[in-house]
Amino acid sequence: MYADVVMYNGSIVSMDKNKREYEALAAKNGRIIGLGTKKDMEKWLGDQTVSIDLEGKTVLPGFIDAHQHMVNFGFYLSQVNCNVDSIKDLVNAVKEKAATLNKDDWVIGIGFNEEKLQEKRIPTAADFAEISNPVYILRNCLHTAVVNQTTLQLAGINENTSDVAGGEIVRDMNGRPTGILKEKAADIVKRILPPFTLDEIKDAITFADREYTSLGITGVHEAGMGFFTNSMNEFRAFQEMSIDRSLNVRVYGMILDSFFEAANELMLTTGFGNDKLKIGSIKMFSDGTLNGRTAAVSEEYINPAGERGAMVISTEELEKKVLDYHREGFQVAIHAIGDRAILQVIAAYEKALNAFPRANHRHRIEHTSVTTPEIIERLAELKLIPVPQPSFLNAAGDVYNKVLQPKVTERLKPLKTFFERGIKAAGSSDCPVVTSSPLYGMYCAMKRETLKGTVLSPKERLSLEEALQMYTVNAAYAAFAEHEQGTLEIGKFADAVVLPKGFMSFSAEEVRDTAVEMTIIGGEIIYKKERAKILH
Repeated sequence: MYADVVMYNGSIVSMDKNKREYEALAAKNGRIIGLGTKKDMEKWLGDQTVSIDLEGKTVLPGFIDAHQHMVNFGFYLSQVNCNVDSIKDLVNAVKEKAATLNKDDWVIGIGFNEEKLQEKRIPTAADFAEISNPVYILRNCLHTAVVNQTTLQLAGINENTSDVAGGEIVRDMNGRPTGILKEKAADIVKRILPPFTLDEIKDAITFADREYTSLGITGVHEAGMGFFTNSMNEFRAFQEMSIDRSLNVRVYGMILDSFFEAANELMLTTGFGNDKLKIGSIKMFSDGTLNGRTAAVSEEYINPAGERGAMVISTEELEKKVLDYHREGFQVAIHAIGDRAILQVIAAYEKALNAFPRANHRHRIEHTSVTTPEIIERLAELKLIPVPQPSFLNAAGDVYNKVLQPKVTERLKPLKTFFERGIKAAGSSDCPVVTSSPLYGMYCAMKRETLKGTVLSPKERLSLEEALQMYTVNAAYAAFAEHEQGTLEIGKFADAVVLPKGFMSFSAEEVRDTAVEMTIIGGEIIYKKERAKILH
């Protein structure tokens, strides 16, 4: 038997438990069959073997983003880009898009952040008064939407409309809706959005897939199939693309809890699938975001003063759902950012585990941003998996300093403490909230520096090796995939990223600025920065 591909003359960092490094690697049928020296690989060389001279470059296990939104990101790349500098620019972008559409067609955009806008405020329906097309714009956090008057009318939202549980229709001093819809209030509009076709969803996935592989990403955890389009067509799109092999990255697909019954009727459970798509956890929400001041925190926000955010689900409902999903054998993943929400989620997990003990549950807490010593103790005790986004420390750190009390920012994303307590935190981006680059995420975990240069709790800085572990070993573990992904070992998937020579000694800034040389999935070169020495 000969290998399909052999890489040699490199520094192959396995990330295995013994921290072994090799000079060469051989792969066959998508899996690693050999590791060692160049001479060791000679037995695998055949006439059809592709040989790659690494020229001293570093090879690591392919990166895994443990919490991102692939469908959202794909549409972000194809819809109106709202990541602009002013409301005027945003309105002009929407106008330009509307000019290309029929009058009844929707204008959809993603990505604004009022902290980056000159006006330092969230746009309202009044800003889009000159646009007659229905408008639906998502903030970059994906938890706040802005709509125009046309959309308010289509959705039947007016001064007599009651707020929905877990959401807020923002109103002016006269009680009239402003067009800002927070959390579950946005679902009122989501229900009337025109359905995206299956082909449109596949195109969005393809856009995101192409971007991810250029960043060294070989696997992702899709944080809630159905979250963007509010339909199970997202699952169908992933499923069909995994079968026809048009999907490059490996997807661990979380199912939005509103689709639990549909999944359960089909007797699906966590882990079902193929080498490209597996059913992941049931995804739920317990609170909002720090940027939007809707995360449920114990200490009052500085701005706005006197507020502590809110839960988007009652304790009774959360505990019942967690118990149901846990009992049916699913892994559960719950969005919880504020410490009040995190404690609510931990209590629900604890009750479910007491009722139906399961040693290898690997239940997750997505984000796990504001912590306390009690939270750390209980995460370790219950073996829960936090899934933080180190990139937020840089991208949103200055906002955190603006809205949170100093004693709270000291407890944000305690990455080093997670490692010291044996808590297997998985690295992620929450893309498209921030860039999907794992290398940027690692830089942020190593520096913990805001855009303005403030360091948030320097004692929680990670080494490069620890930061890498979050995006490889730990991310694979969070998806029950450590036997196939996360390290370079014989029998595992030949998923790897090729980086410059000497990468393992790079500074944080050098890590951030590193360009991926090559991304390999299943032994196949999916992305290549430039012509490499490939010999057939």
